[in-house]
Amino acid sequence: MRNIFVSTLAILLGVAWTVAPAIATSHDKAEKAETKSEGTKETMKEKVGAAMDKVKEKTGSAMDKVKAKTREAKEKVTETKDKVAAKMDRAQVRNAQQALKSEGHDPGPIDGVMGPRTTAAVRAYQKAAGLQETGQLDQATMNRLGARGSASPGTSSEPARGPQRP
Repeated sequence: MRNIFVSTLAILLGVAWTVAPAIATSHDKAEKAETKSEGTKETMKEKVGAAMDKVKEKTGSAMDKVKAKTREAKEKVTETKDKVAAKMDRAQVRNAQQALKSEGHDPGPIDGVMGPRTTAAVRAYQKAAGLQETGQLDQATMNRLGARGSASPGTSSEPARGPQRP
């Protein structure tokens, strides 16, 4: 019996010495694979982070450019509106000057400029027409004068004439 026990023990020791290095190697390989995996994960996180930073930077600069272009466009629109309004105002003043002149009030040159002579003529007309004397071409004065502000830039500012005979 003792021989069987010693033989079994010898076989078990032989198996242990043969299998132990294989188990240790596989354990080391698993640890190395895990370490490599963690390293790869960190590298990928860094690369993704760097790529995201670049995307954010490019997006930010693109947004800044869009905002700048939008501001420029708004400024141009405002300038254009102001120019059109100025032309319309000059056309309205020119129409009023012509109407004042035809009513016998001297507004000075028919130039579309609301100068002191035009203001004095407006006051005189308002007084004669029983309107409030403001010296301004308000809606009531324009309506009474018949000088509508409908003239657009580039249209003739001369009063309309009736049918002409040949």
